[in-house]
Order: sequence, then structure tokens, then C-alpha cells
Amino acid sequence: MYLKRLGGLIVAASTTAAAIAGVSVLTASSAAASTTCVTANSGVNAVLSYTGTHADGSTVTAPLLSGVASPGTSVVARVKVTHLPAGATCVNLALATYRSETVRYNEFGYQLLYQSATATNVHLGDTVTLTVLVPQTPGTPGPGCTNTHTLAQNGNGANVPGPYDTTCDGTASGNGQGNGAAKGKTCAGCVGNADNKNPPGQQPGPQDANAGYECDTNKGIAKGNPAHSGCAVGVFWQVDLVTGPVLPYVGTAPSGGVSQSYGANPWDTKRLLDSWHS
Repeated sequence: MYLKRLGGLIVAASTTAAAIAGVSVLTASSAAASTTCVTANSGVNAVLSYTGTHADGSTVTAPLLSGVASPGTSVVARVKVTHLPAGATCVNLALATYRSETVRYNEFGYQLLYQSATATNVHLGDTVTLTVLVPQTPGTPGPGCTNTHTLAQNGNGANVPGPYDTTCDGTASGNGQGNGAAKGKTCAGCVGNADNKNPPGQQPGPQDANAGYECDTNKGIAKGNPAHSGCAVGVFWQVDLVTGPVLPYVGTAPSGGVSQSYGANPWDTKRLLDSWHS
């Protein structure tokens, strides 16, 4: 799976609706709402600083989202407005994260809002802080998955949410048909109850010193097998710092119709100040 770039914005990834995980609102000034508050990024300049806190508690700071955002990261953006266009007295700002519902790319799909934070009536010289969480996994498994087992996560041991949550959507296993009960089952994650396990001490890629689980270099489980769906880390999310209101989704509408974005489409107002994606 990959995400499609239209102009400077990633806009597509999924075909299934998801609930908004959380919305927070900040007010940058006690002044009354101004009719000249700009919602486009033309003429808006700001000094940006980000702090990202990863799931393991480690932190990182950077001047761009690309330096801090990753799956499961809590992102704190500090935005100081240094210039507004002529005639404007304030700007509305928002930081929003989006996620897809499945790991399969859909050219005509969309990503739903996951979390957002907004700051209204931000005046020249104001500094605001916006905090959102980058989704750690995609949403619900896709309809192509034939596994009907209840994958309970009771908080004990490996039975906790994490980067290895199931992405089963009917994708073929990277390691063949399996043996025993899995024989002939070519769908990755379609057999057994192991696919929602997140073992302690196991993290994808270089985040740990081993290669023994999903998303690592282990040539068995890392490629997906009938008991374990493929790794979706890095292919299902985006985070946007924008002017103006938050969009409930980016890409083609769930019910069809015109695609919407923060400026990727020629008919959309260009509102991006900073953006990063998987």
C-alpha cells in the first residue's frame, strides 16, 4: 500500500468510516472574533517548533513535523505568528491527524480525522500550543479478512494495543499457505488469535535491538503469515498544520463526490503551513 500525493498533500488511503478519536480547542486571545481573521495561508508566516513524545516515553524536538511525527507519537506544536497579510488582524490555526481504515491503498479513497486541536483569533506575535496524537495503527480490519475470532486485548502481557494490532484485510500471506489448521489459508492474519498481540519489548524496525516480530527483518513473521497480518507502520497516517477550519476527512468523500484537501486540489484553498505523512 502507498498513499497518493496530489500536489503537496497526501489525500487518500481508505474506504471505511472511523470515529474521531478526540478533538480539542484552544483560544489564543480573549479578543472578540474578527471578521478579518484569515483562513488561507497566503501571507501568513510563523516560527514553528515541535516536540514529539513516542510510545516508549522518549522525546524529540524539531522545527518541522517531518522531524518528530511517527505512528503513536504525541505531537506538541508551538506556533508563533510573525506575519499576517495586509488588512488581517488575526488567523485561525489547526493541527490535525488523519488515518486510513485499512492497509490497502485506494486511489479514490480517503482518510478520516483522528484528532485535532485548534486556536482561534491568533494575532501577530501570539504563540499558541497545539497537541495531537498520531494514530499508531490503521482502523478496523478490512472486510476481506476471514478471521472471525475475537481478538480481545485485556491489558495483560501481550494482550494490549500497539503497533502490531491486526491489519487483516484479505491480503495474501507473504509466507505461503501454512500448515495444520492454517493449511490452504493464504490470507495474512486469517487464522488463530495471535494477530492482535503486542509482546513486551518488541517494537517495529530499529526501535529495538531485535528482529523477532512483525515489521522487523525476521523472514517468517515479518512478511506476514496466516497467523499474522502485515505491518502497517508508516503507510496509513498524516498530520497537517493548517490555517482555517479542520476538515473531517481528506480525499474523496465516503459517499462519493468531490475530493477535498488543504490545497492539493486546484479547487481547494491552499491552507497548509506544514505537513507530514507515512
